[in-house]
Amino acid sequence: MLAAVLALLPARAHAQDARVAADRVEPSERGSEWLVNESLDLVGALRPSAGAVLSRATRPVVLPGNAPVEDLVVVHVGSSVTLVDRVRLAFNLPLQLYGGGKRATLDGADVLPPTKEQGAGDLRFGVDVRLFGEHRSIFTSAVGLQVWLPTGQQSQWMGDGGARARPRVMAAGEYAKHFVWAAQLGYGYRERAQAFGEAGLVGSDLQFSAAAGARLKEDIVIGPEIVGATAWSDAFSKRATPIEALISARWHIVSGLRIGLAAGVGVTSAVLAAERRLAFSIEWTQPTVADSDGDGVRDDADRCPHEPGIATGNPRTNGCPKVMGTSDRDGDGILDRDDACPYAPGPRTDDPDTNGCPPDRDRDGVADAVDACPDAPGVPTRDPKTNGCPPDTDDDGIDDLADACPKEPGIRTSDPMTNGCPDRDRDKDNIPNDLDACPDDAGPPDIDPKRNGCPKAWLHDGRIDLADQPKFIPGTAELAPEGNEILELVVKVLEAHPEVRRVRVEGHTDNRGSYDAQKKLSAARAQTIVKWLVEHGIDEGRLTSQGYGPDRPVDTNETEAGRANNTRIELNVVTK
Repeated sequence: MLAAVLALLPARAHAQDARVAADRVEPSERGSEWLVNESLDLVGALRPSAGAVLSRATRPVVLPGNAPVEDLVVVHVGSSVTLVDRVRLAFNLPLQLYGGGKRATLDGADVLPPTKEQGAGDLRFGVDVRLFGEHRSIFTSAVGLQVWLPTGQQSQWMGDGGARARPRVMAAGEYAKHFVWAAQLGYGYRERAQAFGEAGLVGSDLQFSAAAGARLKEDIVIGPEIVGATAWSDAFSKRATPIEALISARWHIVSGLRIGLAAGVGVTSAVLAAERRLAFSIEWTQPTVADSDGDGVRDDADRCPHEPGIATGNPRTNGCPKVMGTSDRDGDGILDRDDACPYAPGPRTDDPDTNGCPPDRDRDGVADAVDACPDAPGVPTRDPKTNGCPPDTDDDGIDDLADACPKEPGIRTSDPMTNGCPDRDRDKDNIPNDLDACPDDAGPPDIDPKRNGCPKAWLHDGRIDLADQPKFIPGTAELAPEGNEILELVVKVLEAHPEVRRVRVEGHTDNRGSYDAQKKLSAARAQTIVKWLVEHGIDEGRLTSQGYGPDRPVDTNETEAGRANNTRIELNVVTK
């Protein structure tokens, strides 16, 4: 890749060209959980990471009179590989997608903006070595060296015509699984320094950055980052100390793959401090499980994770050193050569598979003393609440062996066909919840989706809904002698819901006939319903009536069906 880039690059600008690599904020090596800082995930062997960071910097270079670089859009492509546990190699290549600005003047000479062509930047190589601590411990430290080859095009403000290097020290940590932090300090050597008059100096400098934030649900790291530098020859002067502050977030969307967003502003007005910055990243890192003792058996399966051993496949001895001779490492009086559990004291038995092992009734390799499910064979875990228990993938308290829906949280039932499955028919009326208009009240099927699975009378949204209307002798307020079972169901609803203290029985009619006659008829019918309910055991104090006549239609009065819908009794709960 380097050879291809070098072959395509035009000749570099003259050594006195004032243009330099304008993008001061370069991304961390792939695999970090921060945009600029390093989280020091230097674990594994031949473990790769790869990704790209798209960055847009607004006014990263401002000189007196004009901004020769007003807009700079760069994509950083890169990769890293952890060679062995602690050592990482990496590279990063910036590619300019867009650069724009205006001509400026410096010491009487023109300073030109980027051309409209795209261009490559200085290719960066890095090597880092972890010194102390483990990834995600409270404190981890590392040292590293980054070297930039002068492959960048000065005409695009993507290189300054000389080699660069940065030795650096880094630290990172995590506390209580939620607070995360990182910092680094380095000396940035530049082969070529460039003075920008009153605007400042770009040359060898002291570079620094820091970050602190939160880890949310194991998937997201979010927090502020600050990155800056100060010229070695004009240390910490305002014009020679560019600093930017950002808010960044990285989200693990699936195993190994994560995306990131960042936004920031310039804190100082020095050269190479962008006024605004936006960044987006996507990268993949091979997931890993630590092998602390380096014996080839991962810690999650290693019975002796801090003592090199051999893989045996036996959960009692896997990853432990081979035992020989007359030693008795656990001091239980049984020689290691005869002890099935040479690292855990236990009683003598006649079974060679359990001799010298702690009691383990379910024989799952987890001693009863630490087995959360001592009578059910399970798997070892680091959680004392689940250690030795059968796996429960959906975490519903029902182990996978007995769970009919092991990937969906559900409820415990006596039916092995539904045990552990979501309750898809809460009211047990054989109509699934997603099709049941009344999922908590059993009712018959209905072609109307608003009534499907609903009883003929039920309390719903502040009223007693009726599947059928009370039947009256036409033109009168007298109930028909038969067919009023619906009122008996209303009585049952009121008896089942004593919290309903008052119900208004409303009469409604269509618009046929005189208005006054219809209003009087609706009021009389409502009073008839109240009287019937009182005669059948409902406290009169819970009932009131009102006739509205044709004032509140729910359908058209132009059709027979519409008029039938408008002629109705409603029972509404009174809340005040």
